[in-house]
Amino acid sequence: MSLELLDSFNHSYPEENDGTLESSSQALTCQFNRRGTLLAVGCNDGRVVIWDFLTRSVAKTYSNHV
Repeated sequence: MSLELLDSFNHSYPEENDGTLESSSQALTCQFNRRGTLLAVGCNDGRVVIWDFLTRSVAKTYSNHV
């Protein structure tokens, strides 16, 4: 097992919310990439939206992912 998975308290996470990502649909699930720069969001309308978290813009959209 990876030491990174075992020691999850050794990361620097934000202390507070510093903004939102605007979307027309509801997020059902989300996951950051390893670097924390991209956020994949599974939406209730069947789309998967990849957000560039640094610029707060959409990098890619996959439609009809059901």
